[in-house]
Amino acid sequence: MRSLGAIDGQKVLEIGCGDGRLSFRLCDHAAHTTGIDLEERLIDFANDYALRTCIRNAVFIPMSAENLAFQDETFDTVIMPWMLHMLPDKELALKEARRVLKPNGRLFVFALLGDCDYDKIARHFVASRDKEFNVADFYEESLTRVFHYFEKHPLPYASHDFSFVFPDCGVTAEAFVFAFANWYQTNLNEKQKGHLRHLIQNFRWGNHIALKTRGILYVTDKLDDPKQNPILAKARQETEKYHRDYYTKHKLFEQGSWLAKPDGDSMQVLEELLGNKPKGVFKVIDLGAGVGRNSIAMAMQIEKQMGPRANAKVVCLDVLPESIEILKSNAITYDVEHIIDARVANNDDLSVEPETYDLALAISCLEHCSSKDAISRVLDSLVASLKPGGVLRLEMTTDRNVRDVITDELVPTYVETPLTEKQVKDLISTCLSSLETMHFGTFAYKEEIEMNGRKVLWQSTQLNYTGRKSGS
Repeated sequence: MRSLGAIDGQKVLEIGCGDGRLSFRLCDHAAHTTGIDLEERLIDFANDYALRTCIRNAVFIPMSAENLAFQDETFDTVIMPWMLHMLPDKELALKEARRVLKPNGRLFVFALLGDCDYDKIARHFVASRDKEFNVADFYEESLTRVFHYFEKHPLPYASHDFSFVFPDCGVTAEAFVFAFANWYQTNLNEKQKGHLRHLIQNFRWGNHIALKTRGILYVTDKLDDPKQNPILAKARQETEKYHRDYYTKHKLFEQGSWLAKPDGDSMQVLEELLGNKPKGVFKVIDLGAGVGRNSIAMAMQIEKQMGPRANAKVVCLDVLPESIEILKSNAITYDVEHIIDARVANNDDLSVEPETYDLALAISCLEHCSSKDAISRVLDSLVASLKPGGVLRLEMTTDRNVRDVITDELVPTYVETPLTEKQVKDLISTCLSSLETMHFGTFAYKEEIEMNGRKVLWQSTQLNYTGRKSGS
């Protein structure tokens, strides 16, 4: 925690402090530490220990994480160690933590994953227990709604540094019984409690019970403007750097790159729309157009089917000015500059006229919006922008996994709004419910690319959606 944010000289709140073992270590650095826990026996122990050892900058209070009895903006740092999973209302506890944080204050959440000592015991009683949590649903949805962003740091499993350490078998058993009732929705009978105590003995460590865990440390800040968060800024920098480098090294429609050809499904939809002999101006909007992988190909297809004097426009939007300049140059090269209308624009601030477009594209660009709410707003705008009978095509990257080709080491990547397949499907179900679904599916994507001078294997799940607005 000290390496990720200044604790020295700060007022710190530990939520779920137990017997105070972490709070006492923090006292060497913090100006003052307050620990809270529901278990009054542990609070009494911590206060007694502080008194006996003359620790004067720590206090321990019995209190609920979901109803903190502190004034707004009291603490510089709030810590939630291995306890968020046990709360009936995780989001309420996070809101309370945010309330008592000072502006720009920092929250540390140590979040439990599955497939560890804790779960080895749990699986004896809960047959349906998955090996590992879906952390996006279990932790990250709530964190994003309350704090808007977070940093994510996997924690090691090889040592006892990140463990549940209990003073004896009885306390351990009590913690498990509580967890089963509140976390697994399972109440143990007396026979099962006996079996539980027997299992716990296998994890004895000296005079204590020690359970190794697998976890993630989430770090986030209380920011007034969620768009100013450092992770978003870094993701934007990484995204822009990657595309600048890629467009420098690869030409449009050049073999051996993802610029080699346009999105096939989008081209098929375009040809079908053009085959219906469109009336008036035929218009396409392409979000995140880049250097024109789809836009230029579509403009060429429009000319092919509608003739050289086609009454058509392809509006191309991209946040990178360099991309738009290259796109304009490519339009001249391929003799479609009279159809292409290329502009610098940020998806977050998308403003489009209603019932204007025959086809709207958002291919691998929505995840670069600043938040899930921003994606929802963009989808709402795109639906409104379609003419009756118009079609929306989108593709989103989810569940990315990037590894070094040589070492197989996980390579950290940054994206403005990383979403899971389930989250994207939920968004589509909510925002695009008024459209007739023509296609909705996923496919696995895999490609070896170069990132920051190293060869990596990029793997992800791509989600494809095509929907039509009712009318003719």
